[in-house]
Amino acid sequence: GATGPAGATGPQGPIGLTGATGATGATGATGPQGAQGPAGSGATAVDGNSVTLGTVVTATRTSLTIRTSTGYFLTMGWDGVIPNGQIYYTGAGCTGTAYLNSSGSSGVITTGNWLTYSGSFNTLMRAALVTNGIATSVSGVAVQSIDNPTCGNSTTGAGWQLTPITNAAAGLPATIAGPITIP
Repeated sequence: GATGPAGATGPQGPIGLTGATGATGATGATGPQGAQGPAGSGATAVDGNSVTLGTVVTATRTSLTIRTSTGYFLTMGWDGVIPNGQIYYTGAGCTGTAYLNSSGSSGVITTGNWLTYSGSFNTLMRAALVTNGIATSVSGVAVQSIDNPTCGNSTTGAGWQLTPITNAAAGLPATIAGPITIP
């Protein structure tokens, strides 16, 4: 005879039991180190004699800040002139120990790898007291004079103690020729 019609679907059965989780497998071997990538790039500042001064950190209409090849930070004008820092001196006539003005504040911390220029010493200066890359200002320094921008009298000051640094140690040419460009 003929096949009869399909019957109705029966009810769903209960969910089966979940098996136990297996043990974690061993860590695979470390792969080989990849090739070194290219050196980082950034805009560089070049002086009028085509000497690279450093990597540009900031630039404005009137000045730029660079990081030299030896890791110091320096702000200068586009003409290559480094402005005098406002520097206190422990001796009369802008002699003795130098301190970059910290606006009367003690305990102000900053990176220890910045440069400023002393007009009285006619040289670049860096922080003299640096601990773990940090320079901390001191107050109550018995000073007698200040570069502001020429040498004058002063009585007390606060700032970061300075020490001279040569242009070569700072990663700069002996003379910086203007204008400064970013090629």
